[in-house]
Order: sequence, then structure tokens, then C-alpha cells
Amino acid sequence: MSAWGRSTGEFAASRIARLYPAYWASVIVLGALALAGLITDHRPTVSELLANLTMLQHGMKVRDLEIVYWTLWQELVFYVMIGCFSAVGITYRRCLGFMAGWTFLLLIGERLDISLLKVVLVQFSAPYFIAGMALFLIYRFGGSLLPWLFVATAWILALVQLLGERPPAVTRFGEATGSALAVGVISLIFLVMCLVALGKLDGLDWKWFTVLGAVTYPLYLFHHHIGFLLIQWLHPILGNRLTLPVVLLTVVGVAWLVYRLVEVPLQPRLKSALARSLRADAS
Repeated sequence: MSAWGRSTGEFAASRIARLYPAYWASVIVLGALALAGLITDHRPTVSELLANLTMLQHGMKVRDLEIVYWTLWQELVFYVMIGCFSAVGITYRRCLGFMAGWTFLLLIGERLDISLLKVVLVQFSAPYFIAGMALFLIYRFGGSLLPWLFVATAWILALVQLLGERPPAVTRFGEATGSALAVGVISLIFLVMCLVALGKLDGLDWKWFTVLGAVTYPLYLFHHHIGFLLIQWLHPILGNRLTLPVVLLTVVGVAWLVYRLVEVPLQPRLKSALARSLRADAS
């Protein structure tokens, strides 16, 4: 969606400006907390901190400073794929071919256990990316058969992959109940996104959803270690009932501050600077 109708450079600038400001803030804040000894699971080295600032640490085989960072590597690889695709020119039919080739190569990589294909094609996240692309086609061009087939295929791939890894719900609740929960959660996510693509949720007041969406990314980056620190500090004082709501409100507040103080001022400036850099040869 963010690449449609844009050049490769414009797409890259938009994604860098979207991802990096809040990410840099999280690396700096969490790195400072770790160096101060407040985060005790791992004390990062200078090289680890520097590598994490690039968001490329997985490619360097360097440990993530924050456990949630691993998904950003998946997202970066996907964006590189889409950037290459945009250089060719993104159209409806080319999207169908792209998704077909992606799915086929995923299966080849799994069948022959080809690590290169698994890494390049982001095996774990691919079903969700493919479903997202197909649902965008449905949203933009209507619900014809082929995009729906890709959504169904992606749903099946996601479930087969998840159940094959024995999700924690299976260990906790048993095979039948745990598997049903895993299938139910993934299916519900797909169902909601299908309803959005079909316009069935257009009647909702999206104002609050826009606000929540704005803080989702900073919340994702900061919630883990900040949340655990707050629980460690507050639980002995407040107990179970008060600690949870206080921690939830605090981490959401931190996310909102990062959005207002970091993302709002820095995203447009970074995007403009990148756009000017892309046109530097014009002068």
C-alpha cells in the first residue's frame, strides 16, 4: 500500500522516516537503562549498541537489545523486496505474480531446507505479508477470485506454520484446547482484516483508532522492558490489582510521549531530508 504509485526512492524514504525515529529513541533509552544496571538480563557492549542503532543487527549476527526487535528485521527484508518490486513497477497483475512466486519459493525453501530462501523470503512472516498484499488488492480493486485465493492460502500457511511450532497455548492448555485457541486467534485477525478490506467497518468512528494507531509502534518498542521494570518496582507496593492498570497506563503514556516528542517532529524532517538527498544530483 505504501509503495503503490511511488518510486523506489520515495518508498524507501517513507519507510525509513516511519521506522527509525522511535526506534532510535528506544535503543538510546533502553541502552541507557541497561548500562545503568536497571535492565539485568543482559548488559550490552558498545558494539552491540552501535549495531542495534542501525536496525541491521540480525544481519551482523548481533544480539537484539530488546526482544521485540527481531520482527523489525523481518519488516526490513520485506521492504527491500517491495523496494525492488517498485523499481520494476507495481501493478495489479504483477502483484498477483509476485505473490505467486513468493509462495512457490517459500514452499521450495521449506521442502529442500534452503536457508537462503527462508531468510530472504522471511519465512515466518511471509503468510501475513502475502495476506496483507492480497487484501490491499481487494480493498483497491474489489474482491475477485485470485486475491481471495491468496488470502486463503496465506491463512493456511500461517496456521500450519504456527501449529507445527507447537505454540505456548498448546503446552499450557493441552493439544485440543491450545490448538483451537491458536487457530481462533489467527483466524480472528484474518477475519477483521478481511472486513476492513471489504469496507464493512467503514461506519466505525476511526478517530480514536487513528490515535491508538499512532502510539502502537512506540508502545511495541518500549512496552517489554519498561513494563517489567515497573512491575518489579510497583508490585511489592501496590500488589496485583493496582500494578497492572498502573503499568498499562504508564507504558501507553510513554508511547504517547515518544510519538509526540520524537515521531511528530522528526518523521517529516527526516523524510524531507531523504527526499532532498535523492534529488541531490539534480542541482
